[in-house]
Amino acid sequence: MKIIEGSEEGIEVSPILEKIPESDNEIKEYRMRITTNRLYKDTFISRDQKAAIILIQIEESEKRENILKQIKAIIDQNKEDHEQYRIAGKAATLTEVKNIITKDLLFLSPIVVFVILFVLFLSFRNLRGVLLPILTVIISVIWTLGIMSILKIPLSIMTTVVPTILIAIGSAYGIHIINRYIHEIKNREDKKHTITETIKHTALATPTTQIKRSRK
Repeated sequence: MKIIEGSEEGIEVSPILEKIPESDNEIKEYRMRITTNRLYKDTFISRDQKAAIILIQIEESEKRENILKQIKAIIDQNKEDHEQYRIAGKAATLTEVKNIITKDLLFLSPIVVFVILFVLFLSFRNLRGVLLPILTVIISVIWTLGIMSILKIPLSIMTTVVPTILIAIGSAYGIHIINRYIHEIKNREDKKHTITETIKHTALATPTTQIKRSRK
């Protein structure tokens, strides 16, 4: 921090602390200097001198989370039992939001997969009808998150719902294809011809439905 003081030459701007005070006189002098300055009193130092703000400015970087961990470790090593501290600010908030998003993603995605598996089982009552649609969307989620990582797209409040949406919506197309296959195979014994007819009826409808949904 800088402190502005009057001098014989006019105004002098200097660091509020040149070095860490060691002796009792230095501590007393430093205490007097910050508590009598109206820019810092009731701003960085409380009126009763029982609370203070330590302002740490860091650059926007990927090391933000590691810096916060180091700060917490230093505080825990030096904190007395009667002392309390809170960490606030943009960096701390973004890191906390990121941790919450990650926890929600790891918690919600398995639940969505379980619900979809249950619905698929009720719909088809066979292993093929359950595994094929869910494997398709799981692969799409892996590819999507991998591409996001390659392009350095961070997980945010908006992007964290992408895996859940892919699983929920993407499984619908697999259901349509499997359902059409079951419908076609009832009238034919040739599986190759059945697959051809299934693709013929669903190949255009599936992406068209996706385009219409995107436009909406």
